[in-house]
Amino acid sequence: MRKKGTEPVDIAYFTDPLCPRSWAMEPMIASLRSEEGVRVRSVFTGWLPSVASRSVESSKREWADAGGLTKARIDVGYWDRVGPKTSLLASAAVKAAVLQGAAKGETYLSAVRQEAFERDSDVSDPKVLIKLAQSSGLREDLFRTDLGVGRYTVDQILQAVGSATPLSEALWWFGRRTMLRSWDALAEDLRLTEEQRLSSPAFRLSRGTKDATLAGFVTPAKMRTALESVR
Repeated sequence: MRKKGTEPVDIAYFTDPLCPRSWAMEPMIASLRSEEGVRVRSVFTGWLPSVASRSVESSKREWADAGGLTKARIDVGYWDRVGPKTSLLASAAVKAAVLQGAAKGETYLSAVRQEAFERDSDVSDPKVLIKLAQSSGLREDLFRTDLGVGRYTVDQILQAVGSATPLSEALWWFGRRTMLRSWDALAEDLRLTEEQRLSSPAFRLSRGTKDATLAGFVTPAKMRTALESVR
């Protein structure tokens, strides 16, 4: 049992595998994950539901802006060379990894980001996601089952989110039809994102009755100030 006054700070990290500002903050996030008294949980926002809802040009502009703001190495040419159709499958893959343990899910998320931003891979390709599961130490059989590999196509995902319903509701119905917990969990993340009216990246810090919210690119100094405000 924890002693009174030693409850951890819980951080809900609203993010997405293809969010450029999240990639720029990856070193800080890695440090937070290893910090005693801090628990980080990634909540996915659906940064790229489809290229119909966020065009390639829009994605390129946001990557360029993020590179200019953060000085991180963010190659806008990725969208011309690779141009993934959606970030939802990668997000659901992380949820499938989380079913094997929260820490394994966070490790897998970092691997997915690195694969996109450093290795020019299409993280909307199931083959890429399976390869990352193997290299991340996940049980491949469980990962395939929980993600539902082979039971639907990327185009079917895009068709599901092309309706006029909120994204969380569209994915909830997709999860019901496929009977996959990974997609149910992703739909719940999106519901929370819509409820909080937050977009990627953002942080919701809480401890007891104290809380703080940070939005956009956050420096380590700003994060440290926010942590101290809720302790």
